[in-house]
Amino acid sequence: MYPKHLLYLVPLFVLLPACEQLVSLDVPATPDRLVVNGFFNPDSTWSVSLYRSAPPEDTVDPASQYVSDAWVVVRAEGGGVVDTLHHVGGGTYRAGTRPEEGRTYTLEVDAPGFGPVLARSQAPEATALTACEAAELEVDDLFSQQLAFTIDDGAGSQIRRLTLTAARSGCVTSACLKQARFRSQDTVLRESFGGIDMPYFRRSPENEYRGFAVFADEAFEGREHALDLRIDERAGSLATSQFMLTITTVSDDYYRYHRTLIEQQAAAGNPLSEPVRVYSNVEGGLGVFAGFTNRTVPILGGECLR
Repeated sequence: MYPKHLLYLVPLFVLLPACEQLVSLDVPATPDRLVVNGFFNPDSTWSVSLYRSAPPEDTVDPASQYVSDAWVVVRAEGGGVVDTLHHVGGGTYRAGTRPEEGRTYTLEVDAPGFGPVLARSQAPEATALTACEAAELEVDDLFSQQLAFTIDDGAGSQIRRLTLTAARSGCVTSACLKQARFRSQDTVLRESFGGIDMPYFRRSPENEYRGFAVFADEAFEGREHALDLRIDERAGSLATSQFMLTITTVSDDYYRYHRTLIEQQAAAGNPLSEPVRVYSNVEGGLGVFAGFTNRTVPILGGECLR
């Protein structure tokens, strides 16, 4: 049995936490930073989006973050101005010229309230195809399209994205396009940029891809490499389709941005994961300015049209 005077002390210990004093802290505001979003390729004219950064916990109207009064120019490697981009609305700046493959460009931005911003990237050389063969085969209720093509890797390390789309014959609108699932036993293919360095990061055992795959040239750098794909669909589903094979050569900036973005999304919500910072090549700001170049081959009636 406890002494009575100790029992009277119990409520005091219970109430002690309630006696804590709340202190207000003045947390300095994070200054706005200029965010650049610009992916460029020789198939499209120059286009860059600019906006102000916002703290992650803030809910703001996106339209209030657009930057519409900036001076934006693109320079070639030698420093000469390639074009001046003008605001067309919604924080988007455009120009009428196009990048050229194999060239490096520098983006310069000067916006009121921000310091100078620079970003540099390249539109890589397009992938050279030295061979392309296609064949149609209908067996039972399946329509198969077999595709074999050879790429000439050229000099330097390269990362590429392979995309296969299909459209109904005679249809020219985007509504007719769909990703064409395909199978391949080629061990260089991966499902995303996040798996480039992981030897077993691919579909197994079927090795099926949902319309696209990515691959590095580490296993065949500087040499030719043959790839074989097979598309299986129900008869009549794609039997009258035109396929489009696109090989996209991406800059290192493009690859690093998309890879870290995938890693950040994978780590989100996992308390055991280290925070992942998305890659940025923008000096004096945030965001990305990155080039890529497409090589597209139409495939119609079991024939590559090059």
